[in-house]
Amino acid sequence: MKTERIGPEEAKELLSKLMPKYRAPNPRFVRQMADRMRRGEWQPSGDSIKRDDEAGLVDGRMRLLAVVESGCTVDFVVMRGKFELFEPPEEN
Repeated sequence: MKTERIGPEEAKELLSKLMPKYRAPNPRFVRQMADRMRRGEWQPSGDSIKRDDEAGLVDGRMRLLAVVESGCTVDFVVMRGKFELFEPPEEN
């Protein structure tokens, strides 16, 4: 785990491989985060960006989409490695 400066190109690279069955992003929330990044008001939530070596991006998609949309470079805690992934139960 370490802090990394992530700009639009790095964000695109991290977004290039998503964990299967990743939930759809919330465009309004992404836009709000991007606006805060542009204004210099972005405050990290304490959540890390997680990228599994095999499955791809596990957590952080909307934050990375906001980086791409804002064009800004932002510091994030990034965890890379092997994460125990679980499948959510099927909805009836």
